[in-house]
Amino acid sequence: MKRTLFTISIILSISAFGQEEIEAVDSNNFENSYASKVISADNISDAEVFAKEDIKNNSLFLIVPGGIAPVIYKSDFDFKSKYGVSMINFGCEPLNKEISISYNMKVLDFLTENYGKEWLKEIRDDVIGLAEYKMKIE
Repeated sequence: MKRTLFTISIILSISAFGQEEIEAVDSNNFENSYASKVISADNISDAEVFAKEDIKNNSLFLIVPGGIAPVIYKSDFDFKSKYGVSMINFGCEPLNKEISISYNMKVLDFLTENYGKEWLKEIRDDVIGLAEYKMKIE
């Protein structure tokens, strides 16, 4: 009996802690986008050009803070499905905050132009530059 319980507990432990890889962003889409170049942008103007090109190519991203363990929420998938915009972070890569804000501002403008302000109720609060954008449109 003890052996059976032990075996069942091991099997349940293994299956309970199994992890499935979830890809929040289509790798090919990101690598072919201008968002992937934000990390090497030299100035705000470059970031704005990158965002405009991504908008033109319907390859939309918003930069969120990165770190060792990126955080992906279910709402990220819902937001992408509804508005066509993926959340992306660059992990531990250091990003220039002003350049990131500049890129995101163009994408946020696109969202407002196409969806009004409705999307503001559904977006992650930690999108880089979102607080500044909200102040800008009030």
